[in-house]
Amino acid sequence: MTELPVFPLLVGELILLILIVQAIVYLLHERRDQRRSASRLSLRIQDLQQELRELEDQESDIRLQEQWFRRLFNQTCDMVLVHTITSEGLPGRILEANDVACNRLGYSRDELLEMSPLDIEFVQSPATTLGYTKSDMVVLPDDYVHKRHSDFVTRPARQLMDRLAKEEHISYERVFEDRNGSSIPVAVEAKLIELRGRRVVLLTARDISARQQTELELDESRRRFNDFFMRSPIGIAIYDADRRLVDVNRSCLRMFGVPDRTQFGNFDMFGNPFISAEVKGRIAKGESVRFEVCIDFSEASHRAGLVTTRTDTAYFDVMVNNMGPNRDFLPRGYFAQVQDITERRNAEAELRANERQLRQAERMEAIGSLASGIAHDFNNILTPIVGYAELTMRTAQDSPAVQKCMSGIIKASGRAKELIGQILTHCREADDVDEQDLHPVIITPIIKEVLVLQKKALSETVNIKRILKAEHDTILGNATKIHQVLMNICTNAGHAMQDCEECTLEVSTSNFVIDRRSRSRYPELDSGRYLRIAISDTGTGMDEETARRVFEPFFTTKKKGEGTGMGLSVVQGIVRSFRGTIKLDTEPGKGSAFTIIFPTVEKAAVAQTTQSDEELPTGTECIIVVDDEEDILDMTKRTLESLGYTAVTAASAIQALAIFRQDPGKFDLVVTDQVMPVMSGEDLSRELIALRPDLPILLVTGFPDNFTEDKARDIGIREFLLKPLATADLATAIRRNLDGDGAKAKDKQPKAAKS
Repeated sequence: MTELPVFPLLVGELILLILIVQAIVYLLHERRDQRRSASRLSLRIQDLQQELRELEDQESDIRLQEQWFRRLFNQTCDMVLVHTITSEGLPGRILEANDVACNRLGYSRDELLEMSPLDIEFVQSPATTLGYTKSDMVVLPDDYVHKRHSDFVTRPARQLMDRLAKEEHISYERVFEDRNGSSIPVAVEAKLIELRGRRVVLLTARDISARQQTELELDESRRRFNDFFMRSPIGIAIYDADRRLVDVNRSCLRMFGVPDRTQFGNFDMFGNPFISAEVKGRIAKGESVRFEVCIDFSEASHRAGLVTTRTDTAYFDVMVNNMGPNRDFLPRGYFAQVQDITERRNAEAELRANERQLRQAERMEAIGSLASGIAHDFNNILTPIVGYAELTMRTAQDSPAVQKCMSGIIKASGRAKELIGQILTHCREADDVDEQDLHPVIITPIIKEVLVLQKKALSETVNIKRILKAEHDTILGNATKIHQVLMNICTNAGHAMQDCEECTLEVSTSNFVIDRRSRSRYPELDSGRYLRIAISDTGTGMDEETARRVFEPFFTTKKKGEGTGMGLSVVQGIVRSFRGTIKLDTEPGKGSAFTIIFPTVEKAAVAQTTQSDEELPTGTECIIVVDDEEDILDMTKRTLESLGYTAVTAASAIQALAIFRQDPGKFDLVVTDQVMPVMSGEDLSRELIALRPDLPILLVTGFPDNFTEDKARDIGIREFLLKPLATADLATAIRRNLDGDGAKAKDKQPKAAKS
């Protein structure tokens, strides 16, 4: 066998081995690369899986966010619309609408997505707004009218879109119209946003119907408040926390007489000098306070810097209220209310005066009731005293000593009678005075006589001054009572000047006329001509309380035993009985002045009474005397018998009636007392007249009370007389009635025998 060469074989095996090694190396590299690729792929897969999970999470978040967005979009209280913008710059189609918009406008979501905001906005009728008439609508082309209509409808929207394009976020108010044509006022917020690469408008519309209604009510409330504030009769002023005037109403300006608010702002409501220090202190502490203030407007400009047209004195009721803090706990200011209570204060003063007069009238009424009984009893006592004294004087004409004593008794009785008369005058109202008791009286001579008497009675240091300028000095009154009035006032003046070194008593008279303009000063007097008598002194004067009570009964400033307190009270009663009035003006340390005013009458002859020295009238007739007082019966019987009459006495009306019934023709006249037990003189007169209508009856009373001459005549009583009776008055009255109509009637009957 041929041996092959070893080297070539080895080369080939070596090459093969190298190839195998290379293949193995390649395979190893490929496997390594595959492993690396697999590893990278595995990592990529993991990354993709992570990204997938993240995408899924993001998608879940987006879905959740979309759900929340949709829920918020639909659950909001406002209407939300998203719409496009047309190429003309007008609102385009609605892209989105929430449930609130659908429900409020009455459209479904699909219907709204086919509409634009212009379709839901309320627009006025263009024909009326543009001023077209029916003939214009017929003549003008439809295209022209349509274009004008479109321009009119879109003009507000175009203006808003232009504004939105510039500002990107705007607010405005519009009126939407729902499916049924009802108007919905809305406040709109419009904002430009990017959506899918294009600009759209996010429109939020809030229904402001309730707000507008609230605003209307608020405006109405403000209007009512302003009307109340300006038209209130109570003055109102509002101040800020620094007490600067904010506003003031017309009533307050009118009360203070200030022309405008600027001038009123110069007046310090809280610290003016007319307010007390105590009130100022409370206001300074921030308290709400109510007080009354008296402002003298004549001094207000000097003391308070108030420019006012008022010049009088006014009373104000002021209430200053601290309005407290606001929501930020800062003071809000003050609210002042002012009421002019001047008329109320004057009315209260007048009411107090009327109350005093009423109380005085009540006291007078009580005194009158008391005086009635006193007068009756006292006159019953005086009647026998006067009667017996006069009877004694006639029977003891030869004894001057007895005559003098009896004259003193009669004179003293006369003074007692006058005292009773004063009490009765004080108790009787002026309207109760019998006009027949009043006569024309010339005042000047009485004044002169009084001043002569006062010159003797007053101290030498008192200078008497008289100024008698009255041309018409005749009044309707009583000279004795006028003398009493003047003497009383002058005596009181002398008492007030007893400690004065150089004092003056001045008496003056003057005439004046009361007309409609001056009635306010003397409301109790009628219009006409009057006489003024002024009596003034420069004595001690009186304080307000004393001056208020000087005319009260039994009130006196004199020491015990120096006065009774009846003087000025009687004076006032006399003056009022003569249809006059009396006023007092006094001040402590400056004296007093009494002003007496009487209505004047034409001058007439003043009757002068003179005592007659003629003999008393006598007679022989039979007279029955009735009285429950034995002294009066005995005195009257003796008096009548001294005059020649036959007197039959009866101690009661029952006894007199029994005596008369035994022989009615026996008696020529009856004299009976009025006040008697069981049966009064009035009732007795009725019974007697029923038995004999022609019988003359004289009724005697101590106090007439409500019994008048008219009433007596209605009963049939011929005459009634007042106690105490003077013998002359009784004799004259008896003779007058026996010789009159009664005597003629009696002659027709058979004459009774005298016993």
